[in-house]
Amino acid sequence: RAEQAAAQGNAANAAHFLEQSDAYLDAKYAEFAKYNYDLIIVQQDEPLWTDHVLGQARFAAVLAAYHPIARDDRFIVYGRNIAVGRGSSAQGNS
Repeated sequence: RAEQAAAQGNAANAAHFLEQSDAYLDAKYAEFAKYNYDLIIVQQDEPLWTDHVLGQARFAAVLAAYHPIARDDRFIVYGRNIAVGRGSSAQGNS
């Protein structure tokens, strides 16, 4: 919406929408950092917004710990990567 307002020459509305989106993204990032979800679902039907969010280093870093496990035209489901460390039974050590 900020881009629409700016294109229409309404700088005050554009600034307002940018403030709203920044506050939303700050809260969403804090939520991801706090809860370390097993699954993250990303809606893909607004590519400009999705590219804007996932283009930010902080969200790219969050998703670096995940891998896509399912997708369709509207959503991608990411599952958290499982760390395999020393002494892990996945390496054959008990």
